[in-house]
Order: sequence, then C-alpha cells, then structure tokens
Amino acid sequence: MLHSTRPCFFLLLVSLFLGGPAASGRAATVDELEQRLDALAAELATARTPAAPRVSLGGYGEVHYNNLRGERDNGASAPADQIDLHRFVLFAGYRFSDTLSLRSEVEVEHALAAPADDDPGEVAIEQAYVEWVGRAWLGVRGGLLLVPAGILNETHEPPTFFGVERNRVESQIIPTTWREAGVQLFGELSSAVAYQVGLHSGLALAPGSDARGGLRGSRQQGAEATAERLALSATVRVAPRAGLGGGLSFVYQDDLTQGAGAPVAALLSEAHLQYRSGPWEGRVLYARWDVDGADDFFADRGGQIAETQQGGYVEAAYHLARLLPEGHDLAPFVRYERFDTNATVPAGVARDPSRDERVTTAGLNYWPTPQVVVKVDVQELHNQAGSGADRWNVGVGWWF
Repeated sequence: MLHSTRPCFFLLLVSLFLGGPAASGRAATVDELEQRLDALAAELATARTPAAPRVSLGGYGEVHYNNLRGERDNGASAPADQIDLHRFVLFAGYRFSDTLSLRSEVEVEHALAAPADDDPGEVAIEQAYVEWVGRAWLGVRGGLLLVPAGILNETHEPPTFFGVERNRVESQIIPTTWREAGVQLFGELSSAVAYQVGLHSGLALAPGSDARGGLRGSRQQGAEATAERLALSATVRVAPRAGLGGGLSFVYQDDLTQGAGAPVAALLSEAHLQYRSGPWEGRVLYARWDVDGADDFFADRGGQIAETQQGGYVEAAYHLARLLPEGHDLAPFVRYERFDTNATVPAGVARDPSRDERVTTAGLNYWPTPQVVVKVDVQELHNQAGSGADRWNVGVGWWF
C-alpha cells in the first residue's frame, strides 16, 4: 500500500513546487493536498486497470450417432443408421465502445456444403447484429436476430440441454433455430424481469403448398427475405428466485403468404418453466400456433395448413455431481413430448396422422467439464400413422 502511494506524493510535490507560493501567492491547504492526492491516486489506478478486450471469439459444435432399430411401428424399413457432424459454429464479437458491440455466428451443418443437389449440408449466418445498451432497462439490436421464442431457440449450445437431439416440440412447433432480420428492443425491468420486443422479417408460405407438417420450411432466415408482411415478436422472462425461471412469448404475422395469396394470419403463443433445486432439474414447455384464414388458403389454390398446431413436453433430470470429482457432472434424464402440426384442419383438408406424434426419451448427460458433454439416450417415437421408428443415440458436444 505504501509503495503504491509514493508516485502520488512525488507528483504532488512537483505540483506544489510548480504551483506553490511563488506562483500563486498562497499556500495549499490540507484539503487541497488531499484532493490532489485523491485525484492522482485515481489516475494511477485507472492506468493500472487493463482494458476489456475488444475482440471475443467462441463457438460450439456436436457430433451425433443415430442407430435406428431396423423397422418402423408398421413394419416398414427404417432409415439407415447415421453418424454426422451435425453442426459446427464459430462466434466472433467486437466491442466498439462500452455501449456498442457486434455479435455474429457462422454455422456449418452436416460437415460440408457443396453445389451437388444431394449435398445435405449448408453454411449459414446464424446471427449477426449490432447491439447498443444505454441503460439496464433499454437496449437496441439491429441485424439478423434469433427470434425470442421458447427455451432452445436462443440458448441451444449442446452442453445446455439434455439428449443428443434437440426436443422435437422446439423443432416442429417452434421452428428452432429461427432467425429473422430486423430490430429489437430489450432490457431488464428488475433483477427478476426481462423483456424483448422485435419487428422483423416473417415466414413466407407459398400459395398452394402443404404445410400440415408445420411452418419450419417457411423460415426465410434473412436470405433476400420477402418483407411485404413483417412479424412482431415479444417475450417476457421472469426469475422470481434462484433456480426458478419462466417465460411467455408471442410471434404474430398478419399474412404468412406475404401478400402472394389469400391472407393467412398466424399467432404463435408459448409458455415455459425451468426449475433447478439441488440435484433436481426440470423443464415444462407448451407452444401453439393459431391460424386464421386456413380455409381461404385451401380454397385459393388448394393449399393445406392446419388451423391449430400445438405441442408440449415435460423433462426431469437428477444431477450426480456430488459423487464425482470436482468439475464433473452426470445426470440421468427423461423427457416426454406430445405434438401435432395439424391438430385441427379446415373443411376439405385431410389430417396427416403421421404428424400426431409422441416421443419418449431417456438417457444420460456426462460433463467432464461444464463446456463439454457426452450424451447417450434411447428414444421411442410413435405417431398415429404407425410410421415411427425407435432409436438410440450417442453424441458429443462442446462450446467455448
């Protein structure tokens, strides 16, 4: 402590000599000496404090092995077993100032992307936006944004969720990963309440198409997106106490066809809870699309879309970290999902029973470190058409 103040006294003596009685005609008071000393000490402390890095790098990825059990429920042959570098994502950020920053992610799916028509892979920008934070309760983002709906769409790094594959409700009902180009306001209203409100590009449903399997194929993902009809999204997340959190989200678009056909308005509503107390962890989520104009969509050009799409899941896990070396964790889990992308359909549209699905998943997640996870699970997949195929899966994932 004494060593840190010596430069301050030296500078103070110099300042007194240069601005002493010969120059100012008066002696410095004790208060003035203390003020100068405090100011110089503050300057030195600031000089010693390292600046926050301007560039930040990160990423995540996962490899899956899926073993399908030979045949479907109806006796038909199941697809072949697969091993796949499911995704590899790199993050880059840049801090322009204390309030302004850039965030971006580039994703490669299925190991490669080439011009061949049968190539399963793609390279895509997952998000890319500039963010300004003026106050805790008000910030603004602009660019390619993740739509704030559900749990996984914004937080889907492999070590953060259970099971090799993402749950199907947040894939078929909420079309994760769902990103759109636009602007968003966000902030924290208190330590327990946060919000996001956005205006951005929406879905694009081609007139005459068959959307009984859901709206996942209508995402535009910011690629020369038709913007005749924008979408509005809003979410509120609460954390009333440690270990307990939840959220409500809504996405509304007044015409899924983007003005190309009979108007089809749609509202996505979603609610979820997350719980962690000691070794126990649980999640519950319900999501639903309500579509207005499905009958006109059918009458216009024979397009098929459900008036209601809905689904939900419950999930429970038990962490065994106390039995393992420090930093390791092991958690058995079980999840049950039920969803139907054509729960109710307009007159003239036939329901597709294969879209009424039930999925039970049981398995283990093992974290040798919080940033790496190894997963093993078994899934039973059933639908009303009898075409479900059970499987077991192994995966490894990481983030940094």
